[in-house]
Amino acid sequence: YVKYINIKYIIIMSIILWIDPWTTTIGYAIIKKHSNSHYELVDFGVSSTTPKIDLSLKLLEIWNDMKDLISNYNPDVISIEKTFFSN
Repeated sequence: YVKYINIKYIIIMSIILWIDPWTTTIGYAIIKKHSNSHYELVDFGVSSTTPKIDLSLKLLEIWNDMKDLISNYNPDVISIEKTFFSN
């Protein structure tokens, strides 16, 4: 379990799945690290959930989209941005 990871310490030639969780959509990026100073953006996008459905169904939709990303890109590292809420 890694709570925080500094991207400069990731091994050479790794695939990174970066996830930005929101309430109804999830942003993602696939980044390939070629060397200590070279990164390539391979893919990015947003996974949207169906509006006005039960939370458990939204989580299932998110799970299926993330499972597809992991299956397609086989990342070495998955980084999930910490969510922030304010009043």
